Amino acid sequence: MRELINRNESGIVEDETVIIEPRDTRGAGDGVQVAITPFSEGDAILTKERIQRDIPDMHMGDARTIVLGGVDAISFLSNNSDFGGANKEVWLVHNNFLFQISAYVSSTALLNNILTTWKFQ
Repeated sequence: MRELINRNESGIVEDETVIIEPRDTRGAGDGVQVAITPFSEGDAILTKERIQRDIPDMHMGDARTIVLGGVDAISFLSNNSDFGGANKEVWLVHNNFLFQISAYVSSTALLNNILTTWKFQ
């Protein structure tokens, strides 16, 4: 299994982004993006209030707490222009990393398949 976290020449952890697209729809507005960034506040539990304190302009419709790989996460609908408007988001913190999982609304089935098999090792 490939380590998903990039380290620079000094061994410092950098950001990583993973794109998951169905083979038959590449570039057609289908897919899931997982952005992983270092998070200096430990394994904080993210809430709607916490996210909106840090990003006041972020739309967070239908926000709810879920468990992903044994870790509390927040799932919500947003309006990210990179996804052409409405999109689904799942954010969580694990082992000092922030995981921001974003998907086109049309990729909800793909996102759900990924989330049901998500594990941390």
